[in-house]
Amino acid sequence: MQTIAQGVRGLRLVWTLNGDWMLTVSIIAGALAFGAWVAGS
Repeated sequence: MQTIAQGVRGLRLVWTLNGDWMLTVSIIAGALAFGAWVAGS
């Protein structure tokens, strides 16, 4: 749960710095990475 909370905090920081498109890219990349991790484990 802590990792998820840190990820959310990181996404908020990215959104503040770069705006909506960067947040969207981050979410997509995170979802793909998470899917790959689940598939690999």
